[in-house]
Amino acid sequence: MKEGIGTFKLPPKGNTGLLYVPAHMVLDSAFPLKEGKVSIEITDGQIAVKSIAQEIIKRIGHWERFSRDVEETIRMVKSDPELIRLMELEMELEPMSAECRNIRRQIASLEPCHEHYVENVKAILEMIGSMTPETILDCGVACEARQEEAAAHMRALQTWRDEDVIARKADDYAREVFELLGKRTDEKLRLVEHLIEKLKDNGYKVYADEGEDFELTESRIQHLEICNYNWRENVRIVLREIAAGKRLFDWHVPDGYNAHGDCPDRVSELKDMITSAAAWADGNEKGSGKWDQLLGESTREKRWLVASLCKHVGMQHEKFGGEQLLAGPSL
Repeated sequence: MKEGIGTFKLPPKGNTGLLYVPAHMVLDSAFPLKEGKVSIEITDGQIAVKSIAQEIIKRIGHWERFSRDVEETIRMVKSDPELIRLMELEMELEPMSAECRNIRRQIASLEPCHEHYVENVKAILEMIGSMTPETILDCGVACEARQEEAAAHMRALQTWRDEDVIARKADDYAREVFELLGKRTDEKLRLVEHLIEKLKDNGYKVYADEGEDFELTESRIQHLEICNYNWRENVRIVLREIAAGKRLFDWHVPDGYNAHGDCPDRVSELKDMITSAAAWADGNEKGSGKWDQLLGESTREKRWLVASLCKHVGMQHEKFGGEQLLAGPSL
């Protein structure tokens, strides 16, 4: 191999070295190589050639929430220079600490529709600062206040189901339910039973895995995820539609029923935090503000995690200009 064509990296620990070369320089391979950078892994005399696609598959867990289709995920990563650079940096970090890998998985679990999204981003930055992985509120899991609110709605519905007249000392939840639902009917009672079960157990399913009719109110109840940012309004929509006996609102539109995957515009809430974290990763102490102290000493793993978080959050807010307004550090 000609001098200067490949770059070799020997990690501080272990016996595995990585040699990076252009794909077209590999004369023979057990699998077809595509254009781009190829890693040649050398371990105790054994040589293995890996393409970028294979490296993506190896690390697919970092991007698993973007797509369920592996090929689609590979195309997405390969078409984005920033994601490719993040992956290259990850390869250079091998062997990666368990703490770093676990925090990266928390980044992957961020859901833009989650009511606790901004708090989750902040929690991950705090994890990076201490390099102590914890668990954020994931899909289907709500904060304690939201759980208490769901329980209050459930009690109000049970009161409406069991009592003919609302008590004078009834709370606001019961008053709203009685006002929205009106008089009891068999059909209303049937749907309210489903709603009570959903509020009691977020994993409750009105439908089995097949046969769901998205035109019916039952489907609304099925997708009433307690963790969703629009959950409060979704509950009111379900109550209004039960009362009306028909669909009144559209899916996935402003002022409509917004479910899993729908993302509100949180750029203004996130901008200062993401911009400060990116400044810290770039070594800009003045621009990092309070996060300079919270993120602490700069390390290669920490900088990679911050860059990964900034990229992830920016992509999830792409339709609101997140890729530009929530830009990460220089890679």
